[in-house]
Amino acid sequence: TTSSMQTDAKISLRMPLALCDDVVAFIKEVLKKVKTKSLGNKMAELSPEHFSTMNEKLVKYGGALALNGEELVLSGHPVLIEKLEKKFWLWLKEIESLSRQIHYPTNWQQNSKPMLQLLDSGSSDFQMVIKQFNATMGSTGRQVVSIHRVENPILYERFALRQRQMKQRYGKESEHGQDVMLYHGTGGADPEKIWNGSEGFDTRFSNSGMWGQGIYFATNAKYSDDYAFNREDGARQMFYSRVSIGQWKEMSADRSLRMPPVKSPRSSTVPGEMYDSVRGQTNNCIVYIVYLNDYAYPEFLITYI
Repeated sequence: TTSSMQTDAKISLRMPLALCDDVVAFIKEVLKKVKTKSLGNKMAELSPEHFSTMNEKLVKYGGALALNGEELVLSGHPVLIEKLEKKFWLWLKEIESLSRQIHYPTNWQQNSKPMLQLLDSGSSDFQMVIKQFNATMGSTGRQVVSIHRVENPILYERFALRQRQMKQRYGKESEHGQDVMLYHGTGGADPEKIWNGSEGFDTRFSNSGMWGQGIYFATNAKYSDDYAFNREDGARQMFYSRVSIGQWKEMSADRSLRMPPVKSPRSSTVPGEMYDSVRGQTNNCIVYIVYLNDYAYPEFLITYI
């Protein structure tokens, strides 16, 4: 009976969805903080391939750590569990908070308020953007004057959370979990209202186009040139944006759209699940339309003549 009691005690935790992608990091943080004699003061670094080896060590010290879907179970001697239980939940809150932190790009100058950072012409970002711009602008004679990187913490955090949700839904390696770089012209709206605002791209101010009231992005700079913002000095501007298109639906024009269509039962995981975006073709260009603001981040502002 005593032996049975020693193996039955456990802490069972159902992890929040936001932690699923970082479960290995989560377990590492828990183990780093376990400093009891029963489990030992030092545990081997945990990685997916080392998990089983580490678990054997826990068993050796009278404990076990198991993953069952989203559930994390730490079991062992009742005295050990009693000592760990309160700390365990405090650790969870701390680790959960850390897991939700957004890591800003390392090349940002700061992350406290929105700003434009002028790119050096020799930087990798500048070379990447101008190469794609020239390749998709065609023989229009347009010349880039400057490229600025948009550093807006609020917009970036919202987009990063959307990215995380996409990867959780479709998998990190799935094409639907990846984001793409696309062009967007703001028409008569000053781009500053987007990069320096708290909403970024805003469907409330979108005109109803060929695929309804959404935010339109193009694979070609030449297409977005027709919708570029004209400055008073004669220069033009457009965004080269990072967009989470997710699982898209190819459609012919439908001006009544206000959201993507509902997936077929065979394609959906839950009843009524909608596609993430719509894809169409117009003027020899593929365009993507999203209907929620946080599906896109205005990463670069291109000024040209």
